[in-house]
Amino acid sequence: MERLSAVSATGFYLQDQSALTVGATDAIGVERVHATGTTATTDDAQEDLVVTGGAAVLRTLTGDLTLAAGTAASRAVDVAGALRLEAVAGGIALQASVTAAGHVSVLAATAITQDALLETTSGNVDVAATSGAITMAANAVTRTDAGSIRYAAGGDVTLGTLDARSETARDVPSLSGQSGWGNVSIVAGGSIATGAGAGTDVLAATLRLQAAGSIGSALDALGTEAAVLGASAGGDLFLLEATAVQLAGLASLSVQRIGTDGTTTTTVNDAARNGLTSGGKLVLRTTAGAITSVAAGTVTATGNLLLAAGGTAAGLTLGADVTSTTGHLSLSATGNVAQNASVTTSGGSIDRPPAAPDDGARHRAHQRRRRHRGERHRRLHHRNAGGRRRRPLDPRGCAGRRRRERRHGDRHHRHGAAPAAVRQRGHLGQRDRDLDHDPRAMGGNVFLSETSDLAIGSAAQAAMRVDATGTAVSDNLASLAGVNGAIVVIRNSGNLTVNEAVTATGNVLLQAQGAAADLLVGAAVSTSGGSISLAAGDDVSLTATTGAATASGNITLTAGDVLAMAADAFATAGGNLRLQAAGDVTATGLTATRVDIVSTSGAILDAGNVHVDVTASALRLQARGDIGGFADGAASALDIAVGTTAADSAQGAIQLAATGSVTVGSVDVPVTVVNADGTTTASTNAALNRLRAQAGGTIDLRATGAVTPPNRRAPPCPPAARST
Repeated sequence: MERLSAVSATGFYLQDQSALTVGATDAIGVERVHATGTTATTDDAQEDLVVTGGAAVLRTLTGDLTLAAGTAASRAVDVAGALRLEAVAGGIALQASVTAAGHVSVLAATAITQDALLETTSGNVDVAATSGAITMAANAVTRTDAGSIRYAAGGDVTLGTLDARSETARDVPSLSGQSGWGNVSIVAGGSIATGAGAGTDVLAATLRLQAAGSIGSALDALGTEAAVLGASAGGDLFLLEATAVQLAGLASLSVQRIGTDGTTTTTVNDAARNGLTSGGKLVLRTTAGAITSVAAGTVTATGNLLLAAGGTAAGLTLGADVTSTTGHLSLSATGNVAQNASVTTSGGSIDRPPAAPDDGARHRAHQRRRRHRGERHRRLHHRNAGGRRRRPLDPRGCAGRRRRERRHGDRHHRHGAAPAAVRQRGHLGQRDRDLDHDPRAMGGNVFLSETSDLAIGSAAQAAMRVDATGTAVSDNLASLAGVNGAIVVIRNSGNLTVNEAVTATGNVLLQAQGAAADLLVGAAVSTSGGSISLAAGDDVSLTATTGAATASGNITLTAGDVLAMAADAFATAGGNLRLQAAGDVTATGLTATRVDIVSTSGAILDAGNVHVDVTASALRLQARGDIGGFADGAASALDIAVGTTAADSAQGAIQLAATGSVTVGSVDVPVTVVNADGTTTASTNAALNRLRAQAGGTIDLRATGAVTPPNRRAPPCPPAARST
């Protein structure tokens, strides 16, 4: 038999020896003899396989099975119960719609092609091609009413749309009941591809993907809408999720396969699957939603790897390890980032956005500050047994002086004597798992962390970033002019060079980490609304006619060794300014409200006579060696135009030349240091209140106006009376 159509009210069971097509059958004319002896012609033309009651089983033993459309409609099979279509030794072609009210099993020894709808209104769908491919047309759809779908092929699987939503979710599109949708499993001995272009290929509660080859491609990622996802590809893996998705350990997925009697079923299981695994590149992106991985949702790729959460405020939460064994690794999010697992690569760089600040840590620090202030308050306010504060006569003001000394001591304790470079490195070390961000995300902010030498404004030395095609591309940092937000660029273990202007509206941090890492600023760095921090583990250099400027914030320059400014370099702050280095500090052109210059092991030197070295209301100077003098060794004072100054040299001399009048008095300089997440932390070195050369060096302060010395020191105070 070559062609079949059938109508049954009580079930249908047919096994054919050869190839068979279900469709329209020609009219059959038969002469029927009536009781009167007359005859009439009957015409029994029909089409399709229609079973209005019971199950249907249709099998071919040696040939292909084709389900074709009739002449009146596109339907081929419509069954009120369960359905089994099987080509025992051949393939199956679904050319017209196939619908059933129970479980559906479509089984072929070779290939299966699907050009139309395959649907069950109350059951699951099981499609299997043992040794061939499964190929769906771009407009072909398989759907259930929250039942599971399984497609398994010995070869490739090319998808149209697999839709395991509930009818309710289809009628009124919503994700609120997604956990109650059906699950989908796709298994391929070859690759899993999409024929639907930019559309969504799979809609499910849980999606399990397994392919010996690739899943999706760089040009056409597999489009998904799944709440939970697990996938394994021997080749590349490219997924584009429509909304939020969780990467987790998936339990085995099972479907019911209809037996040859149309009633009994067997369970077909696909094994449990954890996270995402790729033997090549791995790219998972969301169009509008967060990416969350839990403990079993590891992500592992042999090649380049990208996880990118897109849309508005879409977060990235990593609860399981992310690893690329030989490629570059990029993580991207438009919302908060929470990292609770390792992110590693053995053969490339890591490009990551900053993690969200630890609010709990901020709260704990706030509590510590409150406790510290409370203890200090109790120390300074001794009360008698009646609860009234005792204020003894103190004509020489000794108690007040002791209180001031204790306050200075407390301030020194709070802020510590360690250089800002040490504190800053310590803070960043605590955030060494922070992620670096795509410059086009986070509302204009730029966060970049790079492991190779990096030059801003040089395409030849750019960061490597994995794009949506899985390709590692150079990220030219020349675009850091005109950033509407914060800029954070951290070179993790090497030099950082600024060749073109860096401008922002928020805070700016440029940092070269590592004991031998230098920061070379060869172009202007400025912000209209934040603070600037320039830092290096080794040297910081500002070349000719370059510098840093902020309209309202603070500026800090911090070097692990030498901090050097060219003769015509500058630093201008609307707030306060601090230069701090372990080695020599060569300074000029500093303009701010208050200025602090510190050399913990070297000297503070005059860079030249192009600018006044310091213009400020107050100036604090502290060095181990000399304060003042040209870098070439020629004797010269540090040129200042300040209202108040204080200086301390542990082993050298002090040489200052002031324009106008100057007062020697107490000076402290509070500043804000920019952190790796773009926020700031307050920092203040202990106040100085006089000019002091501790080793007996010369102190030379000359001014074109009046010099007001510090207040005369009162006679020593007697020991404080012991309370009784």
